[in-house]
Amino acid sequence: MLYERRSAVFPPTVADRRYRDCLPLHITCLKFSTSAKIRTRRGCPFQNELPGLILRRVIESSTTRQSTNHRAQAVIWWMALLAATLPIAYRQVTVSDAWWHAALGKWMVEMRTIPDLSRFYFSPANPAPLLSELRWEWLGDILLYLAHALGGAAGIQWLVVACLLAGLAFLSKGTTTSRGPWLLLLLAAVCLGTYQLQLARNSVYSLAFYPALLWLGTRKSTTPDWREYAWLLALLALWSCLHGSCALGWVTACALYGPRALGAFRPTPPTANDSGKIRSASRKKSNPSSQPPALKSPIRWRAGVRSMALYTAAMLLCLLVISAGRRDAMHFLGLPFRHLATTASERVESTLSTTQPASKPTTDAAKNPSTTPKSLKEWLNSSIWKRDPSVPWSNDYWSPIDMLPGMRPIEVAYALAALAAVSAIVFRNVPAGLLLAWLGAIFLGLGYVRMFGYTALASAAILIAATRHLPRRPALQAAAWLLLAAWTGGAWWMVSKGKIDAFIPDGQHVSRSGQVPIYDAATADWVKREFPDTPVFTTIETGSYCVLRWNFEKQVFLDGFFAPHPPEVWNAYHAAMRLGDLRPLEEKFGIRLAIIPTTSKGWVDRFLRAKDWAPIALGNGTVVFAHRSIDLSNKSPALLASAPALRQTTHFYREATLRSLFKIIAASSPDKGFRPDQWTSQSAFEPLRNMAAWVFPKL
Repeated sequence: MLYERRSAVFPPTVADRRYRDCLPLHITCLKFSTSAKIRTRRGCPFQNELPGLILRRVIESSTTRQSTNHRAQAVIWWMALLAATLPIAYRQVTVSDAWWHAALGKWMVEMRTIPDLSRFYFSPANPAPLLSELRWEWLGDILLYLAHALGGAAGIQWLVVACLLAGLAFLSKGTTTSRGPWLLLLLAAVCLGTYQLQLARNSVYSLAFYPALLWLGTRKSTTPDWREYAWLLALLALWSCLHGSCALGWVTACALYGPRALGAFRPTPPTANDSGKIRSASRKKSNPSSQPPALKSPIRWRAGVRSMALYTAAMLLCLLVISAGRRDAMHFLGLPFRHLATTASERVESTLSTTQPASKPTTDAAKNPSTTPKSLKEWLNSSIWKRDPSVPWSNDYWSPIDMLPGMRPIEVAYALAALAAVSAIVFRNVPAGLLLAWLGAIFLGLGYVRMFGYTALASAAILIAATRHLPRRPALQAAAWLLLAAWTGGAWWMVSKGKIDAFIPDGQHVSRSGQVPIYDAATADWVKREFPDTPVFTTIETGSYCVLRWNFEKQVFLDGFFAPHPPEVWNAYHAAMRLGDLRPLEEKFGIRLAIIPTTSKGWVDRFLRAKDWAPIALGNGTVVFAHRSIDLSNKSPALLASAPALRQTTHFYREATLRSLFKIIAASSPDKGFRPDQWTSQSAFEPLRNMAAWVFPKL
């Protein structure tokens, strides 16, 4: 009766959900409007419509109040999320990749051409791989430069925060209930677990795109149609212009959409009419105790083949789009699969060799050292590239297991993975495609330090999918709010006391705007002003910053963009770093200056011990060395370091700069650069010496 009255009163545009939420108001208003309290004049043309008008006004006002409350709750929820994640996500730029990516983006925006590497480096550079490298990064480089142009280093910091919040928003879309404190706690844990992905380089875009892909692939459980594949193609095509993690996105998409496409083979479930026909037919039989015949539901071969054909075509098209223009795309995508295939073949060969009689000789595969059993950590660390301490760029391939215990982000990511595994086993309601994608993220997250952030993201998606049906109990919600308040308050307290870098523990986490001291603008500007035409040796860190800071007016020796540098450059860099032989730098490349970060103890010590090199300037995070061929007779050392600036950073950078200062004074002599009194007579020295009393309490 109530629904009949509703259909007569309301227009069909009123939503069923709003009507269901306001059901008590409906009943109250109907009782009131039909009572004797409402008097209408006899013969009034609106006499029959008056109850409906009253009911509509009451429900419209109630709906307006509810929507206002929902908006206010959403604002409070997002403010709580920002407060819980900002202490981790907003930190100074610590990675060198941000600068050379921004430099490439600056060139492409201002010059509207492919970057001219001769304006970047005075050392030999190979432009051949440039187009291939830019294929997966050009748009990301431009966005990094625009963020830097708008706000400097702070603009890059807020770009990182925006990517993180976008990813957390896509994760929160997976819940079917209203957002609550437990979801906030989970997203705060994800923020800590994706700490490495939040470094200011192009991989930061995957913080938004990877959760978007997980949401896009799991928001429906039916067989995907061409519209879903079109959205997937657009997502991967845009992702492939930002960062090479689009390859992981393609593998994840195959895992997400494959089980759904195979679901088209499933028999159609019986309907209520079919079940009724079966029961009526069974009652007509002579034997009343006989069971109703089973409904025949054959496999839907035609629909399944059509779905798999569409799935295969869509995945191949996506692969073609992301790999077009990238020469090593297929090689990169095939590395994990080749690693697994090689391991399987080695195990088979090892098994066959152990089952052979003793008189038979062993096979060549059994004699091969590569077939010897490896530890699990080494095997996981070899799935794409293996870290080699003798190769500078292999530091990106650290195994995260080497950082345990103690590294909080890795511990949180693995804890989320363990909780996701338990939830998937207990509730058994996680989509098969999401489970496959999660297993892939686990495999990569156990092998490479750059990958454990994807483990945290996929594990959070598993937890949200597994627990979204659970009821919300007031006591548990209150406990979650208390935990969230404790975490948020503790995080901001650590930020105010400068202790959050010890909590991570990273040592390089500075919760302020700007960049860390090794990217020293004062030192870079001083070198450019005093020695505009002198070739300067730069490390990966200082070269990456100077190539942007010098605005293509002065070239660097080397930076973090590895692809263009030929073997002769890397060999000279290698000889200086590992062997301490600086002659190739001097003889082959004519280097007469060097900018070294104070955090690189090995580099600082090598130049201090070199008889032909002397320190001439010290900034907040870099040391400048000059070759003896440079005339320093009419010059004095430049002490550009500032005690107030060093107080704003962490102990890691303060200790490195002050240690370098005292090493420079101890190594100074009249026949090698400047005398010690020329350093100690600088006006900035006394505040730095006072600071050393509490930086080095044992002195």
